[in-house]
Amino acid sequence: MPFDLTALLGQLDQTAAVAGRSQAVEGLRKRRLAQAAESRTSRQGLIAAAMAGGLGGAQPAGGGGGGHDHDHGGTPTSNGPGKGMTWITLPNGGRVQVAANYAGKFGGLLNDLWNAGYKFKSVGGYNYRNIAGTNRLSKHATGEAIDIDPHPNRGTRLGGGGNPYGYFDPAVAIKLARKWGLDWGGTWKGSEDPMHFSTGG
Repeated sequence: MPFDLTALLGQLDQTAAVAGRSQAVEGLRKRRLAQAAESRTSRQGLIAAAMAGGLGGAQPAGGGGGGHDHDHGGTPTSNGPGKGMTWITLPNGGRVQVAANYAGKFGGLLNDLWNAGYKFKSVGGYNYRNIAGTNRLSKHATGEAIDIDPHPNRGTRLGGGGNPYGYFDPAVAIKLARKWGLDWGGTWKGSEDPMHFSTGG
């Protein structure tokens, strides 16, 4: 059988075409994975924007605050939004999601408040949202804030019209917040937010 150079070159061209298509498919797959990651990041931004636009009461699976937060020039957050979270168990058997590096502080505070007679029913923690009325992320978005019984402890902010200290005795709340290196919203003069305990002022 004579050697057919033309047929051999044709076979080589077909093999190269198949390999080229495989590379193109792999390249397309990688581009789609990158687009999906960008889309996920974009969705997170949209969620934050929606929460800032008045959906602060919506709570993701991580719990979430009562919609309040205070823009009082505290220490900048040390955690990334939604990063390094953990669940802590409350004295009433519930759970709340907070930043893992502050779980001991929040857990200690909640246990001490419970033992001091504050038998709270709900605690919100991680909630990916902005500080109300701003474009800055709340400390709830980084798991560095909790809200205890938002309705009775709504304070004077955002038309709350409540007691500036909620149901807390300020001497007890301040003492326990300081013990655990936390800030208490009941001390924010003129815009008291007694449900709110957070890190770093």
